[in-house]
Amino acid sequence: MQKQGDEKLFSALRRILRPIIRVLIARNITLQATLDMLKVLYVQAAEQQLMDDGKKPTDSHISVMTGVHRKDVKELRNRDRSVMSPPRQLSIVSEVLATWAGDPKYLDGQGKPVLLPYINKENPQNSFFALAESVSKDVQPRALLDDFVRLGLGNEDPVTGIVSLRADAFVPRDNWEEQLYYFGKNGGDHLMAASANILSEKPPFMDRSVYHDGLTAKSAEELRSLSVDAAMKMLRVVNRKAFELSERDKGKDGASHRINLGVFFYSEKNNGGGDDK
Repeated sequence: MQKQGDEKLFSALRRILRPIIRVLIARNITLQATLDMLKVLYVQAAEQQLMDDGKKPTDSHISVMTGVHRKDVKELRNRDRSVMSPPRQLSIVSEVLATWAGDPKYLDGQGKPVLLPYINKENPQNSFFALAESVSKDVQPRALLDDFVRLGLGNEDPVTGIVSLRADAFVPRDNWEEQLYYFGKNGGDHLMAASANILSEKPPFMDRSVYHDGLTAKSAEELRSLSVDAAMKMLRVVNRKAFELSERDKGKDGASHRINLGVFFYSEKNNGGGDDK
């Protein structure tokens, strides 16, 4: 049961999670895959908290703290920590894509995906409708096709109804792995700093921002340019000093700390919604 007074926490969580969920949806990562990962993270966090408090992290204690069933806790704690990020589970759209590009009955003589009419009255099995239903009968084929097009995986000719698979449907976005690396590293460290400020009695980590609204697009762009210039100057200064100190600290006892100083700029049209919109 949600405790009274936690409304502001959940409001903050909605703001944090909403853009992350947009990324998950864009990459066809399902709710179930996310829930499985969250169970692992809950167990890990509770286990670490108990150890930090000098207590023995038993399965029962972790289960009580997290709400994860004790049998699941035992299994999750025994997983190899080096492979705690499972491969992305295929959504129905991804399964349609994989079937179309891999099943011989949907390939031509050169092994390329054939064009498919959405519905084929003469040969019902040779259609996108049949392909979608072969993967799942829980979702309407039209809804799957709309999502397919939205994700840029294929196209439907508005006149003929012929559906085609994009040649680069399997090609990831440029520098996608690099973007994900910094998405996790910088976003994760920012949240670690903010979380530490909430949970710890120690001096807070720096976490400041400049916020203004009521601006034109031109003014927002001017501020973006100013921010980039100022931020890059700061990062160069700090980076030079960090390099100097790391050289000085080489070989010293206790030289095991790391730092991450990050900057970001975000701008959008304010549609008048509340902070939690």
